[in-house]
Amino acid sequence: MDLCGLRFSTIYGPGRTTSLVTDAIADAALAGTPIEVPATSDWPYIFIDDAADATVAAALSSTRTQLVYFVSYPEQVSVQDLATAAAVALDTAPIAVSMTGIPTNRGPVDIAPAIRDFAFAPKIDHREGMRRLVEARRARP
Repeated sequence: MDLCGLRFSTIYGPGRTTSLVTDAIADAALAGTPIEVPATSDWPYIFIDDAADATVAAALSSTRTQLVYFVSYPEQVSVQDLATAAAVALDTAPIAVSMTGIPTNRGPVDIAPAIRDFAFAPKIDHREGMRRLVEARRARP
């Protein structure tokens, strides 16, 4: 059986049915209210479209050499970076983000094997991803 596993970082974007910090930040930015989130370190998020592209590329690849690949956008961002991106999308001042609890340390992840073996090429950074997320959440009924 030909198979491999994809280890995604945090997948975000329109259509997600479970709550995520990116959704909370987008909603707070739309409401213009501060937000409190669990403390965490910077993390490489991945937009849903890039995650889908990686899945298709991995499935169609005939040059995979590993059983498991990390898949993410290569840039690590903070929750404040996400809040700033949401504010830019709305052309407003960034909302205040406070973090509570003990910080979780995460990342970075090595996506070089995915780039090498199935030409994974993430295109959507957190600024564009948050813009798309904010627009989708703004448009929902």
